[in-house]
Amino acid sequence: MAELSFAVISDLHAFVDAKNSSNSSLQFGTAALESRNPLVNLIEYVRRERVTADILVCAGDICNQADLQGFSSAWSRLQELNAALGSRQLVSTCGNHDLNSRYLKDRSEDDDPDPKGALLCQTPGFPFDDPAINNQYWAQNFVFVDLASDCCTLVLNTSAYHGGREEEIEHGRVSQRTIDAILCELAKWKDKQTFVLVCHHHLMPMTSLAGKTDYQYVHKGAELLEKLERATRKSWLVIHGHRHHPRLVYGQASTSCAPIIFGSSSLGARLTGIPNQFHLIELKKSNQSDHSSIVGTVKTWSWTETTEWSQAGRSNLGMPTICGFGFKGQVGCLADELSKLVGTAYITWSEALGTLPSLNYLTPEHLEQLEDELELRGIAVNYDRTGLPSQIAPRAT
Repeated sequence: MAELSFAVISDLHAFVDAKNSSNSSLQFGTAALESRNPLVNLIEYVRRERVTADILVCAGDICNQADLQGFSSAWSRLQELNAALGSRQLVSTCGNHDLNSRYLKDRSEDDDPDPKGALLCQTPGFPFDDPAINNQYWAQNFVFVDLASDCCTLVLNTSAYHGGREEEIEHGRVSQRTIDAILCELAKWKDKQTFVLVCHHHLMPMTSLAGKTDYQYVHKGAELLEKLERATRKSWLVIHGHRHHPRLVYGQASTSCAPIIFGSSSLGARLTGIPNQFHLIELKKSNQSDHSSIVGTVKTWSWTETTEWSQAGRSNLGMPTICGFGFKGQVGCLADELSKLVGTAYITWSEALGTLPSLNYLTPEHLEQLEDELELRGIAVNYDRTGLPSQIAPRAT
């Protein structure tokens, strides 16, 4: 599989017009406003800390409530971020806020509605600078892009039907025609080893929304995922945005190739208790039998108006400083191995990783499970001030 890194942002919700400012921190218009802007701050941070990525992914909702000036300003800044990261490709997709699907901007133009018109006039082109790729994305509602020698990336427009029937704006959708066309095109990429899907809406209902029923998922999204899995016999990495609730979970699968679903935090939305975050996904090579066909780590940074960008730390509502995905074995077995390594002394987390590399590929949920298993064995995981595990030691008695 490819060793490839993806810088991931989503849900910028940029605006210039104050009428579109509800619940967003990402305002453009004056130098003073932009100095407190998480996207502008991120470009500065990436340059200063020399953060790099092969690909920059933006999973939609670049602007807030179809604010055209906000979109154009943020789209220009995304080109700067792409360059600062040293990325060879900016991969973006359309979010529901990017489309003027409710005809919000000028009621006098209701007799000539064009929900995606402003997006088609962007310079550089949106979502891609290549006209041929752009044309397929808008015409077919998807496009495959070649990012690496053995990586296949599918970019899907889950907002394609917004601006049609009124109820469409409440959710994402992929049509049966689109699914059939994707599978037909996918046959040309069957020799690839790594498969990535980028979209805005989540493909299946989310269950981590405080008990609320989720209706905003992509209709027919689960069917698409199942057919992609069956066609490739590989686990797909799905990167999405929309709900602002970050998550890293395994989807359902009819085979052993469960998709890895990464829901990005929002870069600009103001949400109680949920931080604005930026992520770096690094895919790794692994041939271990207890690993998925795609494994990797996720590093995360958080932003506040007072501290700006810093390592994420540990948060119940945001992604932690570092976690991973791809381990398919028993967490209890890892705890047994760690217990043997610790004995009556302690070991550093780096030493543990050297002996048990599977620790790199634990999701946040699996990390919590590992801590619980170790606690049953009288062992604690200690963290440093940045939220990184530092050592594993017997609990004091």
